Amino acid sequence: MNGTKAKNTIEKLRCTFSYFGLPEELVSDNGPPFNGEEYKKFCKSNGITHRFSPPLHPCSNGLAERAVRTVKSILKKQLYENFQKKLNITIQHQLSNFLLKYRTTPTSVNGKSPAEMIFKQTPRTRLRIFKEKGKDKERDKRIKMNEDSGRGRMREFTENQDVLLQLIKNGKPNE
Repeated sequence: MNGTKAKNTIEKLRCTFSYFGLPEELVSDNGPPFNGEEYKKFCKSNGITHRFSPPLHPCSNGLAERAVRTVKSILKKQLYENFQKKLNITIQHQLSNFLLKYRTTPTSVNGKSPAEMIFKQTPRTRLRIFKEKGKDKERDKRIKMNEDSGRGRMREFTENQDVLLQLIKNGKPNE
């Protein structure tokens, strides 16, 4: 974020709420953006109950702290790798790439990604496109094999050879 003023925080929250809707409750630390009158009015006008985590007690906000640590760790690694490869990729670009990968990776708990659990559909990624192309080729091969196996040997005809023909209409032989 460009700053931690209430106005900037509210702007980011509005962006998040545009995706997921309004929450019933928000839990935050006791930082300045969450103590101002502007933030209180924002929560009240949107029907949001705001709760504070206990001061000087980060373990009460453990999940958020762990998530922040994970993001920072990954971004540091990406920045270092991109510096070594002499790539000029913005932090926002790298963050977006990380979030896409994180949100679309299945968890070990239930085998579903966070995005899949929220949106009830599997998000489309480059890996998924690659897998789908492979499945299409395999599926096409299986269909062809099934069709060919029921057909037997293909007959060959010569020019002017008599051929018996049966017309089928609406799934029944035409009489």
